[in-house]
Amino acid sequence: MYTIGYAHFDTEWNWDYPTKINQYIRNTMEDNFMLFEKYPDYVFNFTGSRLYRMMKEYYPESFKRVAGYIEQGRWYVLG
Repeated sequence: MYTIGYAHFDTEWNWDYPTKINQYIRNTMEDNFMLFEKYPDYVFNFTGSRLYRMMKEYYPESFKRVAGYIEQGRWYVLG
């Protein structure tokens, strides 16, 4: 059996944009960066094209790391 990490949060529900940007997007990236380092076979899926735009705009250096994991086939872009 395999498990694959996955995250989704609705950009129009429950949280305001500062919270999404300052907490949820940042934490999603940072938490998964730690898991990539700890577990060489770790794979992660993340949905939401709008969230990727926010990553790139507000966290450009972290977005570059995400792009690297995408190239390695470890971070999958969905939705």
